[in-house]
Amino acid sequence: MDAFSSSTILFAVLFGGYEFLRRSKIFTAITFLLLPLIMTPFWMATDHRTFLWLKLYSVIGGVIFLALLRHTTLSKQTLLFRLIYLALVLNIVEALVVDMMNLKFFNGIAGILLIVTLPGIKTIFIDAEGRQKDLLWDIPFLWILGYTVWNWVFVVNTFPEAPFRHLAILGVPFMIACFHRKVWLQVRAYTLGIYLILYFSAPEVVSYTAITWSDTVILSALNIFSFGWMVVYTYQHFHRTEQRMRVERNTSPSGL
Repeated sequence: MDAFSSSTILFAVLFGGYEFLRRSKIFTAITFLLLPLIMTPFWMATDHRTFLWLKLYSVIGGVIFLALLRHTTLSKQTLLFRLIYLALVLNIVEALVVDMMNLKFFNGIAGILLIVTLPGIKTIFIDAEGRQKDLLWDIPFLWILGYTVWNWVFVVNTFPEAPFRHLAILGVPFMIACFHRKVWLQVRAYTLGIYLILYFSAPEVVSYTAITWSDTVILSALNIFSFGWMVVYTYQHFHRTEQRMRVERNTSPSGL
């Protein structure tokens, strides 16, 4: 099977898996709690980078916590939403540290700018009116685009055999964000968790090699583009923030 077909199938599996698990508390518990408990002894026999082990269990833990927020009274504890914020920050930090260690400073700095411009916890909430009780985060679409570019460039930097399949992994949450951007983090967590469990359980199915990047000029261009996008976005972010604060000062009673 060629690379395009394999990535298309992976995209469909992740999209379908997300939509199915999003609607089923029982199968979410089986997939992200029972299955890891059963499979961990088998996973321990495999040889994976430390980064992947950290990513696997941090994402599994994140999805379990997210599901508890969605389906229990824990969502009433607003302070717990800080953990959602910290989980995404940790996700970015894990990757940008690797980039920095590999001397990919442009993309590493782009990761720092993603953290700097990430909306705060007051924009995170559970959709109490919705049937599925989705976790929503009011993240600007251009930030999501910057994250998607940055993360894909990180994959090119660190896993040069995997960029094509990660177009599918990153593509599902990005595609859904094009229509419903506030649900992006939930989609990202579920689909990444599904992929990592598949990767550790049946690597021959999802670890196909499509393209191996080795051209240093292309790599440099990708890293500079990721950095440049986030520099422009960061400038616009703070410019809009300054304008909003100026308007609020001018319209407040004390500003009259």
